[in-house]
Amino acid sequence: MGFLFLLNEMFRKKRKFGLPPLDFNLSQVDPLPYAFAHNDSVYNSPLFDALRLGYCFIEADVHLIENEIFVYHRKPFFLNTNKTLTNCYLQPLFEIFKKNDSIFPKLQKPICLILDIKTDPEKTYLKLKSTLQPFKSMLTSWENGRENPKGVSIILSGNRPLEMVLSENKRSVAIDGRLIDIGKDYPTSFMPMISDKYSKIFGWSFFSKKPSSSNLFQLQRYSNQIHKEDKLFRLWGIPEKATIWKSLLENGLDLISTDQIKNLKEFCLLYS
Repeated sequence: MGFLFLLNEMFRKKRKFGLPPLDFNLSQVDPLPYAFAHNDSVYNSPLFDALRLGYCFIEADVHLIENEIFVYHRKPFFLNTNKTLTNCYLQPLFEIFKKNDSIFPKLQKPICLILDIKTDPEKTYLKLKSTLQPFKSMLTSWENGRENPKGVSIILSGNRPLEMVLSENKRSVAIDGRLIDIGKDYPTSFMPMISDKYSKIFGWSFFSKKPSSSNLFQLQRYSNQIHKEDKLFRLWGIPEKATIWKSLLENGLDLISTDQIKNLKEFCLLYS
């Protein structure tokens, strides 16, 4: 027990999270189109790395552990008690927001923080509501279907507390949809985005092969349905290849999820 405690303390002190760096400035950063940063398990400072590159859609995997919301891709063996949602994302975003009344001065709408819930949806959401409370002035809210946009919009993905959120007349979160949610008449104010696995449409392959014309036609069909509902369309698990990104965007996809945020940034600059 003593050895495990010592390892935990060493890991806790190794990485700390919280305020933005003193030289952190987004005033000249151009927000990226198409780009969705799914990189919380890849980089040491995923929020700041993504913001510096102009990402307006940023995802974090969250767990309810010991009555606290932590940011981890998988449940950790050793818990770093600094790695909370508040320390890693909410408080740093709030510090940025307070300076400019926005996150990106060049962006006229909120950025989206997508929280991929890995634990029990209802229990996690109940804790999440109290976690978000101190940051209400920064967060987009919805009341009776009407949106009050602010600096950051929270969208819940993963294990989604769909019915709990749907039942609320006043809330500070929206829900990430799935392909099975198309045609269910969920309002955009409740479900602004439809997301699903790349392999659901294109199948799985060991190699990053070019999407077939029949699969791209299926993508177009989904895209048309989703856009008729005034929602964004996203896929995750996309091969990290510029030719595939280009093909998907040309056939109706709105957002590319990536772990390779620098490569997608370069692609966006060329593709625009």
